[in-house]
Amino acid sequence: MRKIPFSYTLASLLVLALVIWLAFGNFQSFQTTPPDATARNEVGSRVEVVEQLSTAFIPEQIVQGQLTAQRETTLRANVAGFVEEKPVAQGSRVEAGDTLLVLDNNALPEQLQQARDELAVAEAEYSGARNLRQRELISQPELLRLQGALSASAASVAQLQKQLEDSRPTAPFDGVLNRVQVELGDLLQPGEEWGQLVDDSRLKGAAWVSQQQVGDLSVGLPVTARLLNGDHLEGELTFISHRAEEATRSFLY
Repeated sequence: MRKIPFSYTLASLLVLALVIWLAFGNFQSFQTTPPDATARNEVGSRVEVVEQLSTAFIPEQIVQGQLTAQRETTLRANVAGFVEEKPVAQGSRVEAGDTLLVLDNNALPEQLQQARDELAVAEAEYSGARNLRQRELISQPELLRLQGALSASAASVAQLQKQLEDSRPTAPFDGVLNRVQVELGDLLQPGEEWGQLVDDSRLKGAAWVSQQQVGDLSVGLPVTARLLNGDHLEGELTFISHRAEEATRSFLY
């Protein structure tokens, strides 16, 4: 049999060693001594974490509306009289209780003083009559008559006092005297309008929404009003109408 040359045998061994190295990796894994600790450490993958907090969903609707003063009232005369003074100019800011107009009182102070004097006499007569009645020196009907006179005097004082106060109407709340439509010497009749008082310390907005939109609204939701000049006002939804407007089938809020 023919002998295989030694070079062929050596080449075969080298090829076999290469195949084993490719199959099992680095021969270092077969070493008897462990590799350095730093060599064993593996570099971890980089991970980015973003924390997200849950927030309540608030529906957003954009509607067109208008802003008005929180309170306003029409000022009317309670008694007849000529305009005697205008102590507050139109557009001035006033406080509750300030006198806004003075009407001719038609000698009401003198009449009121006379009524008070008559009331004092009626009180004295009734007090004396009660003492006499206890001693049965006057009749019960006479005592009742004096009691009626006392009540009538008290009512007269109260009526004149009210008329005197009505001749000097005062501001029911803090605000701005937005309109004064009388002049000195004008005659006012009871119930006649003569001015307007506006409380502009707070504003309220009103707008209309459709039947499809109103279901997403609830009292307490935040509201942002954007004015025509670009300014923004923050507020809160305080009212939603329970009845749709018949012509447009929309709801006021």
